[in-house]
Amino acid sequence: PESQLEKLGAMLQSQFEVARSSVVVPDKWQKGTPAPLVRVGEIAVCFVEPSGGRSNMLETLLKLYSNDRELPAHAQLLFCRVDTLREEIDSFLHRAFYADTCPLVAGRLFCALRISALPEASYLYLKQRMMNLYHTKNPRYVRLALLCDAADQHRVSTDLSLFVKTVRPLNAEAMADAL
Repeated sequence: PESQLEKLGAMLQSQFEVARSSVVVPDKWQKGTPAPLVRVGEIAVCFVEPSGGRSNMLETLLKLYSNDRELPAHAQLLFCRVDTLREEIDSFLHRAFYADTCPLVAGRLFCALRISALPEASYLYLKQRMMNLYHTKNPRYVRLALLCDAADQHRVSTDLSLFVKTVRPLNAEAMADAL
């Protein structure tokens, strides 16, 4: 007879298989395997340049994930807003820094979008928690990208300048393929 724990494990494994197979990857992403833009153990800060009078946030996000050949799950993203709670920041950073403990997201990239939309206190909290986890969690399996509109890059203080990385957004054709 199976124990309750074994039954739960089997249920979770079946859910894991369903979740992994439900992500549709564009055909063009299946060819070759370029190196990820953000490697294991890295944090990247990306300044998103606008074009045509609009932000390229989505295009940049998809570019980051295109090299991984996997689209992000909702748990891998934090959409920063004026009313983003500290609990949301904590939960997101916990998932990012401890991703190696969950088979659904182990080795996957986490992104916080529009970090400049956070009020100053929330931005400072995000930065403090992230740096604390980055300097205390060993070994580091985190893969984290922070996206900021280029017009607001003055808000990203110099202590994050070591993590700044240039990422070109996907072009229109690649964007259409991804979606």
